[in-house]
Amino acid sequence: MRSVIAAASRHANLAQRKMLVRNFAAADAPRWVEQKKAQKQRRTELYEQTQQRKEQVKARRVSKPRGEKRNEFRSWFIQKKVNDEYMERKARQAGLGWKIHVAVIVERLNVVLPDQEEWEMEFEDLQNQLQQFGKDYPKGLFPSAAEHSAQETHLTRNDDILEYLEKVKGFTPAPRITEADKSGDVRTTGRKLKTSIYLTVQEDSTWKFPTVALKDDEMLLDAAKRAIPEAVGEELEFWCPSNCPVAVEMMAFPTEQQQKEQQYGSKTFFIKVQFDEGKVKTGTQKVTDFAWLDRSEIVERVEKQNGDGAFYKYLL
Repeated sequence: MRSVIAAASRHANLAQRKMLVRNFAAADAPRWVEQKKAQKQRRTELYEQTQQRKEQVKARRVSKPRGEKRNEFRSWFIQKKVNDEYMERKARQAGLGWKIHVAVIVERLNVVLPDQEEWEMEFEDLQNQLQQFGKDYPKGLFPSAAEHSAQETHLTRNDDILEYLEKVKGFTPAPRITEADKSGDVRTTGRKLKTSIYLTVQEDSTWKFPTVALKDDEMLLDAAKRAIPEAVGEELEFWCPSNCPVAVEMMAFPTEQQQKEQQYGSKTFFIKVQFDEGKVKTGTQKVTDFAWLDRSEIVERVEKQNGDGAFYKYLL
């Protein structure tokens, strides 16, 4: 009898608990449904943002494909390698040698830092802004937080530093744009201070680097040292960081010239040296003309002469 009463009691308690759960669920159902809807809406928004970003990235890569310059260089270099191997093979089959020339690249390195890109300036501004947080200074060190912030960010960019030195310290910086840049004078090293420039000479209406033919038992570096004074005189001082050529350019002679000189063509080895000091005096040079040009200017002149300046574009 007691077991029957206990079983009935448990059954009643279970039914009562189920009723309480149903009542609680019914009361909490609206809030739970709203939460699920909000979560679903959030997932939908994130998915749409992800898809939109993928489309933007795809469009950006279409306008500027990834690795475009690398592929362009590889295409040019592979073709050049094939052409050089072909000429080497033809020279061996004909039993002819090569006429060796040495061209010297006299480089004047940039004197001042290049201008900053817009994104570099924005990045520096962001860094300077972030560095203001998390620092505790003694009270009274700065009159106010606003002045402290202004004083701290005053000397963060190059233009601000130069302006501060000029106004407070009386320091006048050298101009980044020189008179040679304004007048278009290309016969001086005092131009294009933000980038490297190279000595180029004009011989037989052709612009090129100072070039000489290699003598018997002469090293490439010795020929490079000889090429400069033979072209522009003894006034130019330079130093040679290496005796290893940076590139070689091969050119086949016409058939008549090959038979006459018994040489298949010419190989021009390029040696790079660094400008130290001195200048070429106008009228004393032994070539027709000379100029200190940057890479884009050299490529432009070579393209006008030969129709293709890719070799000098990748050389410099």
